[in-house]
Amino acid sequence: MSREGSQPRQLGSVLPGPDTAAHMVRGARAVLVILGTGSLGPLGLFFGASPGESVALRLALLALIQLLGAALVALLVPRWWLLALLTTWGPALLGSVALYVMLRHQTDFPRPRFLVLSLVAPPLIALAGGGMGRWWMRSRR
Repeated sequence: MSREGSQPRQLGSVLPGPDTAAHMVRGARAVLVILGTGSLGPLGLFFGASPGESVALRLALLALIQLLGAALVALLVPRWWLLALLTTWGPALLGSVALYVMLRHQTDFPRPRFLVLSLVAPPLIALAGGGMGRWWMRSRR
């Protein structure tokens, strides 16, 4: 209800502007990067190795993908660069299931090295990648 003498609300003031649409597109791209990077962790573990591929090479490639994915998230949404931690959803899910199996069933199956590589290393790599992306965005200004 508008009072006499007051201006009615303009429809253009309610609709998002071009800056809002650009931010939404960048946010959607960040979500796609998070989903893609996170899914590569478990896929890299379960797919068979190529001829001549070592475990160290596979871990190095997964770490590089994690680092670049986290940096890309930080480049897309620099204010929320800590969202780069969400790129570790795949390894974190895998590691938490392994930890549950180890604690619940009292088994030696998941070795401590596997738990460290799935629960500790990916978040540290993601923080490094997110910090790298944030630093790069700030240095460009």
